[in-house]
Amino acid sequence: MTLPFRRIEPFGVELDFDLSQPLAPSLAYHFGELLREHGVVVAVGHRISDEALEKLCALRPGTRVQTAPDDGGVVRFTRENGDVLERPCSTGDVIFWDEGWIWG
Repeated sequence: MTLPFRRIEPFGVELDFDLSQPLAPSLAYHFGELLREHGVVVAVGHRISDEALEKLCALRPGTRVQTAPDDGGVVRFTRENGDVLERPCSTGDVIFWDEGWIWG
């Protein structure tokens, strides 16, 4: 079983799944693999408890997390090779990224 997602170019994915609920083991594994493969995972418009965020981050050591500010805005990540991902965010978006990526 896998989490439904859409690719964000040039890297990253946007999940089509409500992460506020506990993940079955196969989905938890897939979440960690999405982070490993794509570097950035965006959960759109979800209210996720602090406890749930901790559990999700624990699935892949080194995972960072940030919720979008109330006024939205643009998030920006840079890969070591210079590729840049800029993406508008809305209130309630939650962004996960692997430790090898630069936020800002």
